[in-house]
This record gives sequence, C-alpha cells and structure tokens, in this order.
Amino acid sequence: MRAWTFDFNDRIKRELTSEFPDNDDTTLNAVATGIAGMFFNSDALVSLGGMKQLHDASKQAALLLVSVLEE
Repeated sequence: MRAWTFDFNDRIKRELTSEFPDNDDTTLNAVATGIAGMFFNSDALVSLGGMKQLHDASKQAALLLVSVLEE
C-alpha cells in the first residue's frame, strides 16, 4: 500500500510538472501531496453519504493549491 500511495502522489506530481514546468520540485511535490491527501480524505468519507459540502470544499482547496503554480 505504501508503494501504491507514493506512486499515486508521483503521478499527480508528473501531471502538475507537465502543466507547470517552471515550478521548483519542492513546490510541485507539496501541491501534489496536498491534492492526494484531499482525495484520500474525500474518498474515505464517501461511504458516510451527504458529504457534498466537504467534497466541494476539497475541490476548491485543490484549485487554490494549483493556483500557486500559476503565479
């Protein structure tokens, strides 16, 4: 599971790197890790139902993280 988690994070980072190549590795890694963490949190809570507010806030947070790379 650990290897899968690191691979998932690396895949997000590779996507971000291809879209925002002018950013440093530390920033790209931080944004990728934040997005992955929000995904895992949202995914873990989906079985509770009625989590639209959390899902929407997580999406907004991910977009805010990505906006750091656009600067």
